[in-house]
Amino acid sequence: MNLKHGIAAAALTLALLAPAGTAAAAPPEIHHWTDSDTQPFTFCSDLDIMETYNFSGSTRIVKHGKNGLQYFTETFRGSIVWTNQDTGRSFRMEQAGVDKDAKVVDNGDGTLTIIVLATGTTRFYDNSGRMVFSENGQIRFEVLVDHNGTPDDYTDDGDGVFQGIVKPSTGTNGTDGRDFCDDLAYFTG
Repeated sequence: MNLKHGIAAAALTLALLAPAGTAAAAPPEIHHWTDSDTQPFTFCSDLDIMETYNFSGSTRIVKHGKNGLQYFTETFRGSIVWTNQDTGRSFRMEQAGVDKDAKVVDNGDGTLTIIVLATGTTRFYDNSGRMVFSENGQIRFEVLVDHNGTPDDYTDDGDGVFQGIVKPSTGTNGTDGRDFCDDLAYFTG
């Protein structure tokens, strides 16, 4: 028997003798999605605005640790166009990014605390297509989720409740200190 065949035979023997519980972890769960709609935008009540959004992306779910808690990573890309129904002028936002669960903790009281790392780029464009604001970088925030008695099964979880910023934005923040409704009125007026 040559050395190459001997190594292969030894590897096969070790694999067959390994305990059954050392099987590889389950593969990640991956979902591809799209979300689009056109609807009245009522956030700025003094403006007659129609909102059209179109986003797509994928969500990857992987179990970690001895408790099998699920960690989500979502990549996305899309846009929102706000059109003033009185003038026909629009204001557009384009966005791409990744939201990733950096840490998931079972609090022992029926809830999970999740620290999310969000990174990406957001750009705003006026009616002529000129970029007017840009935001790039990352932020970390905390979410509290009711896991409904099954911390290792996300399918029955309640909606996450935003708990606050853990680490503020580290990038460019072109809309800091601005009022969105004022900008929307200006760019679509």
